[in-house]
Amino acid sequence: MVKLDNNSALIRKKRESGDSLVELYRERDIYALLCKMLGRDGIELFMLSESLDKITKRVNNILEPFIQKTLKLEMNGDKIDISVYDMNSNKIHTISGMETLMMEMTLKIIINQLSVMPKSSILFIDESISVLDNNRLMAIEELFNFIRQYYSQVVLITHIRQVKNQLGYSLEIGKKGNYSEIRNI
Repeated sequence: MVKLDNNSALIRKKRESGDSLVELYRERDIYALLCKMLGRDGIELFMLSESLDKITKRVNNILEPFIQKTLKLEMNGDKIDISVYDMNSNKIHTISGMETLMMEMTLKIIINQLSVMPKSSILFIDESISVLDNNRLMAIEELFNFIRQYYSQVVLITHIRQVKNQLGYSLEIGKKGNYSEIRNI
């Protein structure tokens, strides 16, 4: 926050011009309130906390066909706590790699949809699928079909050969001398 107490020069100037110190302090207080409202813990946090139930419902609607768990998002001061529950409403403390990946992707999708920032139609996934077991890796197309509902292009960076073989288009980056080379496979 801008330091508001160091106004001696301004106060001296106001005294010389005959302006009221009361008016100066009122302006300072208004400015301090405005800084607080527009700061991280102001309107932004209020809007997020007011929207959290709607966000939670949207996340769970997207996740429902893929995993048998629900998320609960709750404000804890200026942070968001994420809890995971099974279908019997029991709190879960560990989840699989696929469930984690699906939850992360879903949160990214919802945040992208709700953001007022310019949106991208491309999603970059960097090594995230390394958490998947062999059965899930063999069914990677399901994950990409899910993601393509929200993004027209998906760029996956991976070192897992069996996934590369399942994808429709692949680029390989290799070293050639002192440079990197991109090859179409």
